[in-house]
Amino acid sequence: MVGISEVMGAVGALSITAAGLLGVELKKRTVQKQEELLEKEKELEKLKTKQKQELEKVIEETRENYAASLYEPEVINENEKRNAIIIVGIGGSGKTTLIKALFDQTANPNKPTLAFKQCPPYHEFINSIKYNYYIADYQGQNIGGLITNLLREQKKPNSPLTLGAINSIIFMVDVVEPIDPDVRHKNANLTEYSDKWRERVNKHIKEWSPTALDAIFGLVTTDSLKYVCLFINKKDMLPNVSVDDVLQEYQELITNLRLRTNRESIEYSILYASAQNGENLNQLRIQLRKNSIGYNQDKPS
Repeated sequence: MVGISEVMGAVGALSITAAGLLGVELKKRTVQKQEELLEKEKELEKLKTKQKQELEKVIEETRENYAASLYEPEVINENEKRNAIIIVGIGGSGKTTLIKALFDQTANPNKPTLAFKQCPPYHEFINSIKYNYYIADYQGQNIGGLITNLLREQKKPNSPLTLGAINSIIFMVDVVEPIDPDVRHKNANLTEYSDKWRERVNKHIKEWSPTALDAIFGLVTTDSLKYVCLFINKKDMLPNVSVDDVLQEYQELITNLRLRTNRESIEYSILYASAQNGENLNQLRIQLRKNSIGYNQDKPS
């Protein structure tokens, strides 16, 4: 017969065994939990890494898009065209008068352009196409000033005057020194100007030396540059001087511009005209319209 002590011993042994088994099971479960937690931590870390990478990608794309926007013009629609135009020339040659005649009726020709002026965009509709013209008027005595102001434009997202988006350059010259508007309006005797016009032409030719022209073309010549115009202004002021004489006097500048435009296959025209009375302005309008860039053509090279 089994004694009580033996039964108690067996119960104690079973208790110890059960406790041991329970401890093992608890330990096993703890290890499993720890492994599960470790796995979840790894998954969370992977998720965080993935999210971080995605976030970094978004940030990088945003930076790239912003950087690209500094060098790309404003996007236009399929039924639109654009022409970013820089007008350069010494003071008093008629740049603001030309802008007023072509684009901006609020421009004041009697107020000198100090350095670099970006005019309000001008829009016109021709055959259901919207033409967008962006114009900058620059006083040409300081090429460094032009370069500085153009570089400032590069800091403006989607600037129409970013270096890779300039489509036309108008070199504005003339045949007569600036005169009082009242004198011109009254059609006063212009004989004195007829005697001095060659001096004025020489002043322009010295301004646009080969070095100055190389600086301009080196700065803005890309695939986007389509048109260059030499606009010889104030034809109405020299009624007694022939067109051939004026063109002959400007031959050096005409040739220097032709050499550079031919080298880059850029369309080039010479206009002896009057911004004041509109003579031959329509030819310039046609060229600016013709050389406007359409949808998906306005990416700089």
